[in-house]
Amino acid sequence: MVKNKLGTKKWALCNSALAMAMLLCGAAQSSVREKDLDQDLQELVRALRSIDYDVRFEKTPIPGKYGLTNAKKKTIWVAPITIEMGIFRKTLIHEAVHAVQSCKTGKLIPIGWELSVSPVIEQSIKSNLYLNYPRKSHKLEKEAFLMQAQDEPIPIILETLNKRCKE
Repeated sequence: MVKNKLGTKKWALCNSALAMAMLLCGAAQSSVREKDLDQDLQELVRALRSIDYDVRFEKTPIPGKYGLTNAKKKTIWVAPITIEMGIFRKTLIHEAVHAVQSCKTGKLIPIGWELSVSPVIEQSIKSNLYLNYPRKSHKLEKEAFLMQAQDEPIPIILETLNKRCKE
């Protein structure tokens, strides 16, 4: 495996390209049933629905996105391909963070969690933000990426959802 100028390994780029092609072509789109989710994810989905979020397990309206939150419409999408990719759980957690960030006003506002991760994960998040997100959304996305990297993120999200979104 050879590293390119960005420090990523070629196989990672190939896997990303393959996943993107599968997503764009609609390949490997298995169905997701809420009752088949882990118990904690079911609880998270119920909590999101309790604050009037529509949680959809289907392709996002923006091609190439694995998850998406529309704060104004209070809708979350998680693409079924994320199951095959092994990122379904992290994607749902990431989008749930955006729902909690926006539940008060309909606009994404950082929550202000003090979350720590290993330096390797921190650097990976920084690289991802730099390469894939506009600078104005870095704080919001960093918060979501840091949360999805936590060992037990769902209790933190649920506690914050109950305090922030149900006032």
